Amino acid sequence: MELRTALDLKDVGRCRELLGQPDSRLAQFKAHELTALMDAAIGAGAAADELVSLLLEAGVPAHSVHDQLGPSYQHTPLVTAARLGRLDLIQKLVAAGADLFWASPTGANILSSILPSRASQDPLRDTPELAQVRGWLIEQGLRIDPLCADSQRKLFWASRSPRSWADVPGLLGIGIPLEATGWTPFMLDLALGKVGTARVNALATGELGHRDEWCRTPFLLAVAGGQLEIAKALVGHGSDLRALGQRGATALSLAAEFNQVPVLQWLLENGMPLAAWNTLGPSALREAVRHGSVAAARLLLEKGGDIHERDEFGSGLMHCVDFGTDLTMLDLLMKAGAAVDDESGGCWALHDACEAGNAAAVALLLRAGADPNLTTTGGPALFAAVSKDSLECVRLLVEAGANVNATDCDEWTSLFRVRSECVADYLLAHGADPGIVDLTGGLPEDWGHVPISVRRMFRARRIARGVV
Repeated sequence: MELRTALDLKDVGRCRELLGQPDSRLAQFKAHELTALMDAAIGAGAAADELVSLLLEAGVPAHSVHDQLGPSYQHTPLVTAARLGRLDLIQKLVAAGADLFWASPTGANILSSILPSRASQDPLRDTPELAQVRGWLIEQGLRIDPLCADSQRKLFWASRSPRSWADVPGLLGIGIPLEATGWTPFMLDLALGKVGTARVNALATGELGHRDEWCRTPFLLAVAGGQLEIAKALVGHGSDLRALGQRGATALSLAAEFNQVPVLQWLLENGMPLAAWNTLGPSALREAVRHGSVAAARLLLEKGGDIHERDEFGSGLMHCVDFGTDLTMLDLLMKAGAAVDDESGGCWALHDACEAGNAAAVALLLRAGADPNLTTTGGPALFAAVSKDSLECVRLLVEAGANVNATDCDEWTSLFRVRSECVADYLLAHGADPGIVDLTGGLPEDWGHVPISVRRMFRARRIARGVV
């Protein structure tokens, strides 16, 4: 949709032009679509205030609910503004009629949505701006319901990873019951590093097999937290070294996921099989790669882990790399012998790196011999780079020999995906043809999601070439 494209590009002039048209069709939009428009405006940085004003003046409501993902994940534009620390936009929306006291069916409200969190499910780093917003909301009378489903979900997720265990005391302090974690008082203290071996030795036998909401025994919790001496003491007191957690996760798998190398080494020395796969999930090596646990992955490879292993869907380890982070894991796998052009499920490393806009990863893969024209659906990595609007990724691919006029199964070229003038100009300068039509006979200049200025560039170039 052209308006959404203009909002994403922070193009105030084009948004004003589109919203000023008599047939803007805003009345036909669903609530979640209106919320998405306002969210895009709120996220526009320095242009946000003007864009929000334009939407409000055009009749986009200040209050709407995005509910496409179900009751547990509803939000309003106020929530979006709050999470960005934009008190000015919150006050503007409230003045325009937004409901400051809105709550989702699970009890989430604006205040609960901006609690700082280290949890993997919904992380949010605290900032002075967020603290200012929280203070203002409390002044207005907002409070968090500690017994609602949303509050208990937050504590549940905080209990999953050692990285977020530090959030647990604060959530308990709000009044959220410990039962949401499934932890006993002993397991809570274990997670917070308050348990010594003497307390382990005094633990009742029945508590050794207690399971938390993530299906972890005290031993598996100690493994996840990297508490080697406590793990040893628990085994010595009768805990099962081969206990399985959620989805049949082994202790080895948990240690690998959370990069607990000393624990991993101890488990291997005590007979945990390196090649064992979780009952319903990946191997320890795959878990290490998936979670960016470089030291754990390195140890497992040194001990004989299979660099060429595939899961039940045929996916190799290269498909587990997070290309939004640094290159250490990618470099480790490549040096261990992973194939750079390994493809599975329509994805391959070069495509994933372009999709993440990681030019350094693209350069590393191309130097290692990655094929810039590899594709399984007709859409090469160049399409992902153009869609990401990464000029540097596009440049690297073209210099490596990428075909700028390659087409996918719909006969789209990369020009159908262009989002900025700089990428359009580079592609045109390197031979991209704006006169190539798709299966429906359409041209890149015909598509509303392509910025209007780019479409004009395509039309001018096409006409200059004498293509009608």
